[in-house]
Amino acid sequence: MVMTDYHPSRSLESTYLPLVLMSLDEWKMVYINGPNHINFLQSQLTINVKTLLPHQHLITAHCNPKGKIWSTIRLFHHDNGLAYITRRNVIETQSHILKKYAVFSKTNIVIDKNYVLLGIAGYQSRSMLETIFKPLPDSISPVVHSENNVLLWFGEPSERFLLITTIKQALVIREILIVKEKLYDSNQWLALDIAAGLPIIDNNTSGQFLPQETNLQELNAISFNKGCYIGQEIIAQTQFRNSTKRSLYWLTGTTESIPKAGDALEMKLDHEWRRSGTILAACQIGKSTTWIQAILKKNLKENTSLRLLNDHKGKLMIQRLPYKLYNTKI
Repeated sequence: MVMTDYHPSRSLESTYLPLVLMSLDEWKMVYINGPNHINFLQSQLTINVKTLLPHQHLITAHCNPKGKIWSTIRLFHHDNGLAYITRRNVIETQSHILKKYAVFSKTNIVIDKNYVLLGIAGYQSRSMLETIFKPLPDSISPVVHSENNVLLWFGEPSERFLLITTIKQALVIREILIVKEKLYDSNQWLALDIAAGLPIIDNNTSGQFLPQETNLQELNAISFNKGCYIGQEIIAQTQFRNSTKRSLYWLTGTTESIPKAGDALEMKLDHEWRRSGTILAACQIGKSTTWIQAILKKNLKENTSLRLLNDHKGKLMIQRLPYKLYNTKI
């Protein structure tokens, strides 16, 4: 852990977020290099890795032969290779699968232990970072490398930054903030990802969903003309036949407890509650509100009644994502 004496605060909506520093302990970085690392990843991921520019970072999926997502990852150039960020609890399994193929392509894959990940968001976050780093990333150049640091820019649900840095630099940033009551844990970043509609795949949901069921096609995270990669045939067939029956949703409301990845939901149909949907991620917002990312039936109406399985007092409502879903009724 980067900062061992901080006390996590309750997560907040992006609209009301003060300047906050988040220790992203639930994410890890993997570094990949070697003479054939570009071609290797081209054969493994859903995006066209060969078109990734040095100033870009892109979300993509690593899938199994059936087209189901092992993990979603955030890919970017780093040092003399590429790096990606993914969820900590899936990284061992996911990187092990990559390594099985990498032995044939002169590619090195290492879970990085030298860097820490921090999130910076909220009121005047850009102004604060400008006192430490110049230039800062933005919508045109969302990746900036500075000595031993990498800064990634995100525009949704509001401007925020992900800093990849050394432990020493992380402690310097903490001292500049000097606001212990506004040091947050990974749940605050998770809440922002949920509101941004960025799919979160953990161990409990790994290998269960096609990329299109997590809205990755709406995030330009799937290339349909790059050629072969693991799972490509099924993913392409799903797209061209328009056979996707599920989508990713953002839900908010009240729940008896904070659910876990893999937990089930219920939907009200004709005065009866029926099991429908799987939770990808959830967190508490403020004192009593729960935010959930879930996979549910495609094209649900905004006023659909939902709740956790057997949560008789709970109530969840569908929220609008920052991107439009094809043929949606929201």
